Amino acid sequence: MNNSSFINQTKSRNDPQKEAQLFWWIFGVLVTNAFGAIANIILLIAMIIHRPLRQLPSRALIIHCILIDIYASIIQVPTATIPVYLTMAYTLAKHFCLYQGIFGYFTYAASMYSASVLALHRLVATIFPQYFNRLMTTRATICLIVLPWFPIVIINIFPALEIGLVMRRNIYTGACSFAPTGKSDVAINLYTTFAYYVPTVIMGVSYFVVLVRTWITYQKKKSSRALQRRMEISWMLFVSFIWHCCTIYPFIIINAFFAKEFARNFTAQLFIRWLGNSYNAVNPMFFWASSKMFQEGVRKVLTCYHWRWAHGRVEPSRVSGSASRTDDMAMVAPSTRRTTFSERDVNAAANKESGIAE
Repeated sequence: MNNSSFINQTKSRNDPQKEAQLFWWIFGVLVTNAFGAIANIILLIAMIIHRPLRQLPSRALIIHCILIDIYASIIQVPTATIPVYLTMAYTLAKHFCLYQGIFGYFTYAASMYSASVLALHRLVATIFPQYFNRLMTTRATICLIVLPWFPIVIINIFPALEIGLVMRRNIYTGACSFAPTGKSDVAINLYTTFAYYVPTVIMGVSYFVVLVRTWITYQKKKSSRALQRRMEISWMLFVSFIWHCCTIYPFIIINAFFAKEFARNFTAQLFIRWLGNSYNAVNPMFFWASSKMFQEGVRKVLTCYHWRWAHGRVEPSRVSGSASRTDDMAMVAPSTRRTTFSERDVNAAANKESGIAE
């Protein structure tokens, strides 16, 4: 989330303590996002090579969200945070803030609305399973991927054209942030509502209904493998939603009840900004921690299973993590063919010998 305008930063270059805090903050943000980019790439590869993940109905939408997270970790967050460390002492390019609003900050809304479409996709699968097959076609999947970009373009076109909002450099923080073109804050409130609050409501309601409905059904049919997978994925996405709320709403709550104390606490301000700039980077950890399928997929990527198996470096019988019978059968190497004789083979051979003897 863009919280660069939240900081009441003074001239940190004149305060050694704040300068040191700012240095470690920018270091922490960049390191977090560097590891986050790697984690997201590993997650993406796992979605491609691990069969149980490939078989997920929402696979394409999850990959879409992961790609946005990778872009945010590599491009958006560094370009948004480095100017904060440079402060106003460093002059940016003339249209830097304008282009950052178009090619950088759109990822916040993109991440929100893509996750909302994923939540609605899971909701339809749970509430209207009889119609869900219509959403699994290639055409429907493409439409679901393109759909969230319409509100994203509409939301971000106004700052790009400087209608109601404009992206300009904040003299206190050194970062690019939204500012109203007039005296009214209506445009900023509308942007915040449709860019953050509306998607949050959609995700929250959808995942709550999905989780409750799936849990009730799961209690009746615990032996169902399909329900176990649905429960696991629903829980994983709900945990990701909770993390999303933890990165956005602490500032709103703190600023509403402890505004004066927050304005005086530079360390708290930096921590809130770290949260806002770490959502996309830390999100893969919640995927991994709350889903066995993702754990198995990541383990397969990290151990380079396919490469090692092709070169005879690993025995398929030692590979764990198969989520289905088809996976187990697919991973059986030719060297595991039966080499022992059954009782029927022995009897057949004995009868053949007795026939020859006669």
